Amino acid sequence: GWTVKGRATPHASLELTFAVRQQGLEELSKKLLQVSDPASPQYGQHLTNAEVQQLTRPADADLARVSTFLAHRGISFWSATPNSDFLNC
Repeated sequence: GWTVKGRATPHASLELTFAVRQQGLEELSKKLLQVSDPASPQYGQHLTNAEVQQLTRPADADLARVSTFLAHRGISFWSATPNSDFLNC
């Protein structure tokens, strides 16, 4: 849990990570089962990392909401994981 200890000093540096909701998780699960089932025509046709990232990438509207939230609080620079599901400030 959280414990309030008071305000940080004005010059304190904090690192924050925001998780943005992924999409396509049900489809990813379905594909994983298909490539793992010897009776499936997709057996052994594993997805590439890029394909998984594209499938699970958060919706543009969700990313825009988080970006706007950060911008309104003066945070203009952040980094993201390859599929933008985690944003680090």
